[in-house]
Amino acid sequence: MEIVQPRDLERYLSLAKRRHGELCRQKRIFNARNRIIGGDTDAWDAQVHDQKIREATEKARHETFAAEMRQNDKITCILEGRERRDRKSLCKAINDFQQTFQKPETRREFDLSDPLALRKDLPARQSDNDIRNTLSGMQKFMGEDLNFHERKKFQEEQNREWSLQQQRERESARAHQRCAEDLYFKTRLQFDETAKHLQSLESATRKAVCAAVKEFNRNQDSDIYLNGHPALLWHLVLVSLLCHLSELILIKTRSWHSLRATIIMLMIGAPDTSLLSKLCGTSSQTLHLRPFALPGPSLALLQALSSSS
Repeated sequence: MEIVQPRDLERYLSLAKRRHGELCRQKRIFNARNRIIGGDTDAWDAQVHDQKIREATEKARHETFAAEMRQNDKITCILEGRERRDRKSLCKAINDFQQTFQKPETRREFDLSDPLALRKDLPARQSDNDIRNTLSGMQKFMGEDLNFHERKKFQEEQNREWSLQQQRERESARAHQRCAEDLYFKTRLQFDETAKHLQSLESATRKAVCAAVKEFNRNQDSDIYLNGHPALLWHLVLVSLLCHLSELILIKTRSWHSLRATIIMLMIGAPDTSLLSKLCGTSSQTLHLRPFALPGPSLALLQALSSSS
């Protein structure tokens, strides 16, 4: 392994400087555009100055020609417009003179070559009372209708009026139908709201009756436990049975009148076991009820039910 000495570095640096200088010298010598060595710079500057003068002179000359051409074009446009206006005014004057003083109908032979002679001539028949309608002329026949066009026009106008009237009647009928439908829908909504309100009142009444029965049962239960009367215990059992039966009947039949009739039948003492078994969902053999005496609280409950109906 060789060791680099300081003199080796100096030698390498001097060689690099020489190579760089040689490259710069070659660029200066061999570049023909930027080389100034061996050439006459003053002549070159004079040539460049003369070239610029020629270019400026040529540019000014072209600009002068362009300005002159624009001026000539403008003058040509003005002259052409003036000539066009003069020609137009001359043609207008000639036409006015011909229309005023040289009309075709002022000529002596115009009646021989009039293109509208047939149009200007009177028709062979103007009306039924025309004096020219002679017997030999054959200008009037039976069944003729001279007012055919006026009558047809009047009939078309009448048909149009009838069509417009029918359209107005249809629109009026549709409007009345829409009003009737809106009134029907509003009435149905009002009926539905009334039914909903009555249903809510019926539900509130049922809840109040059930709450009163439950409260009465609770009071009777407390009295039985305090006093120890077995008859009241039987009465509490019957009232509880009536409460459950009332709930079942309301669920099955949805009728307050059926509930009231069944409660009165049970409290009087003549229950129908088949009806009760059908309402309660049990068989008539498993449902045994017997008549009982109507106590004071049950009588009050019966009177309350009768008065509420």
